Amino acid sequence: MNSKPELVLPAGSMELLKAAVFNGADAVYLGAKRFSARATAANFEASELREAIAFCHSHGKKAYLAINTLIKDSEMGEAIDLAKQAYLADIDAAIVQDLGLIKALRGLLPDLPLHASTQMTCHNKQGAEFLASLGMKRIVLARELSLKEIKEIKETLRPLNITVECFIHGALCFSLSGQCLLSSFAFNKSGNRGRCLQPCRLNYSLHSADKKEHKKGFLLSMKDLTTIDNIPELIDAGIDAFKVEGRLKDSQYVGSVALVYRKAIDKCFGIGAGPLRDDIKRMRMAFSRDPTTGYMFWNSEMVSSDSPAPRGVPAATYIGKSSDLMKLKLLERIEVGDKLSALKVDSVSEITIKKILEKSRRPDGSALVKPDNMIELEKGQMLYLVSSERLKLQESPRLQKIAAKPDLRKVNEVEFSQKKKELFDFAITQASKKSAPGFAIFVDEGNIKELAVHLTGASRIICHTQSPKHIEYFKRILPGREIYFKTPNFQTSSELDEFEPVVQSSKIVCSNLGALDICIKNKSTFWVDRELNIFNSLAVGLMAELGAEMIVPSAECSLREIKAMPLKEMIMPMSFFYPLLMTSRAYSKSGELKGKEYMLTDRMGYKYKVTLDDKRILRLYNPLPVDMLPELGKLSDFALFGVDLRAVEKSDARKILENLQKLKNPENKNPGRIFKNFTRGHYERDVE
Repeated sequence: MNSKPELVLPAGSMELLKAAVFNGADAVYLGAKRFSARATAANFEASELREAIAFCHSHGKKAYLAINTLIKDSEMGEAIDLAKQAYLADIDAAIVQDLGLIKALRGLLPDLPLHASTQMTCHNKQGAEFLASLGMKRIVLARELSLKEIKEIKETLRPLNITVECFIHGALCFSLSGQCLLSSFAFNKSGNRGRCLQPCRLNYSLHSADKKEHKKGFLLSMKDLTTIDNIPELIDAGIDAFKVEGRLKDSQYVGSVALVYRKAIDKCFGIGAGPLRDDIKRMRMAFSRDPTTGYMFWNSEMVSSDSPAPRGVPAATYIGKSSDLMKLKLLERIEVGDKLSALKVDSVSEITIKKILEKSRRPDGSALVKPDNMIELEKGQMLYLVSSERLKLQESPRLQKIAAKPDLRKVNEVEFSQKKKELFDFAITQASKKSAPGFAIFVDEGNIKELAVHLTGASRIICHTQSPKHIEYFKRILPGREIYFKTPNFQTSSELDEFEPVVQSSKIVCSNLGALDICIKNKSTFWVDRELNIFNSLAVGLMAELGAEMIVPSAECSLREIKAMPLKEMIMPMSFFYPLLMTSRAYSKSGELKGKEYMLTDRMGYKYKVTLDDKRILRLYNPLPVDMLPELGKLSDFALFGVDLRAVEKSDARKILENLQKLKNPENKNPGRIFKNFTRGHYERDVE
């Protein structure tokens, strides 16, 4: 058997940290007041951070600081200083997402261990090798991987002495982490910045292009990951660290989950008998939606379309009522003071048991109870136990205040300041080179035949490519043309192995870290596209150092932020595109969606185009296009503009290309708008 995995628990506050430590966590991950992917958690002030680290170390536990959001140029100095404070306080590692911050910390604090956040969407062995080349000591893998895929990545990293961490419990995102822009474009609250408003938990309707399929419900709301019965298999897979989601949950959740998984792990190594039935009930009572073993085992539907609400432990079914009494059929031991909940589609109603009429108990388990308030229920409706003094986890011992220790590590302040200055000197260096403006046109296999004749004026043609067979198709349609091939933002290790020979002889637009890795290794001509979240000047600099020919900034960057970036001759803003809001594997093995094109409608009536590719990867697009074509003067700092025709109706795509032809005539400065309904996206609105 492999060595005992590290059990890593969330600590959104000192109370949660205590609950994790005293109930069996080996390590905690926590955030400061800024740059945490859970910005709405309590999080830690700088002084509290020192105390938290000292507390963990005094109990033989590790502490990891999550600086795992995308960082703006204006914030980079503060993010670096936060990492430095944590380093001086002896933090065990920093968890990071932003490529620019990685570049800065590797240069400024080379002895600070860095862990790649799940927000970096590492989902193939090639991407893992790329992160290893950047100096990551641990990689928190994307949650969308099967156990077989995880093992493959682990074996790739084993000789490099880099550890692998996987989520084993807690809430799941519908989209690949790091690839979700739904909250960002709908509410200006970015998941990549820790401010997701969870629109995936709302009600939607869906219909297929042929109108034959129609569904309603919480179609993007995922079940909760629960792998307590699969711990031996996870250990055998060689996973180095088991991670639990939940910095926004309470101490009962953190403590009960820590206790259950601690006992389950220890049992595999001959220590103890494993979790008790009451331990499992306590964990489910603390917070649980419908359970799933997730993508690692993929033996259940991923989406809980009936309700996104937590359930608790099934405890009773409703039979009827009489006056102020309820008749229930009890499935669990219920006591006075216990709280029961009933699901109401997207909400929860609760009652507290005030009295149980003992004489009313019957052999079939039915009994009369008096609740604190009478709620409307249907006969046979399930009631769930959500609070029980009998099952309540004992409070952690009172925390003795841990005195902040003096700096345990040292930094040469003069050298640090000089290196930091050099980083930012680069960041404000503006390029002087500029060439004639042109358009890079993105097309896919669905519209290339009809549009090929209209592409004569394109400076570059970029083809959305799913596999090598698509590449041959594009070459036949566009003979003799110079084509760039854009990779999907999700490619398995085996798909990239198959794709690598193409990289050796073609020009590639990279949309995932694995594609970037094989382009660098093969010394290919490559671009870096939106999905790699290039968000600041340091990330631009890193991509330039790695050999990128062209860089498309994150779709969450404002125009002001893009204009402040260096190396403008290498930067291509998108002038027209439908933002890709979600990429998901959730329906890949489901029988629910059988077609390839759908329309998703939200509660406000907005319609989102949804596609499923040959691998059943679902992609959801913004209802409105980002359209800056009639306002190209605002992008005048740049020489090349992107126009992505994916998700565009063919007739509209032809009109766009005809208008681009008109722009070649100096007299046609403004071709007019094709789309009455459009958005400028984040170009004129800084994302939060």
